[in-house]
Amino acid sequence: MGISVFLEKLVFFGYIVPNSITRVGQFGKIRKFLLEKTDLWHVVDEESPFIGVTLEMVTLFFKKDIPTNRKVWVKSRRNVEKRENYVSKQIFRRFNWFILYCDEIFENMINNSLFGFVDGIRGGDIPKKIVSTQKTNIHKFLYLYSGKSVKNTTLT
Repeated sequence: MGISVFLEKLVFFGYIVPNSITRVGQFGKIRKFLLEKTDLWHVVDEESPFIGVTLEMVTLFFKKDIPTNRKVWVKSRRNVEKRENYVSKQIFRRFNWFILYCDEIFENMINNSLFGFVDGIRGGDIPKKIVSTQKTNIHKFLYLYSGKSVKNTTLT
């Protein structure tokens, strides 16, 4: 019984997920949950880690535990000069983004901004007005994205 109690307290998780989880609005509740209900401790920017996968991915490591204010260890993709960094969870919480490439320059920008924020867009969210919360067989809107991760499809 002592071992099971010990193991129960040391539950670690690691998930490889699309990197859009770090910044896209639809994943805001997941980011908030990870910051408030787990101890997120490591993020790895994987690029495209598997053959045939064109989406950029990240690996999130967290522990089933009370969140700490310890900085998150971020490992950058291979072609980035500074490959490892420690990012404050306060930055993640402030913007509700997992800002992977946060460094002294970025922190200086947000701390000394005349407007109190820094904004940038890569990709985009699907507009809320066309997202349905009810299941239906009829699609009223077709929302198109382009890019290397979008494959040719046929509507039937």
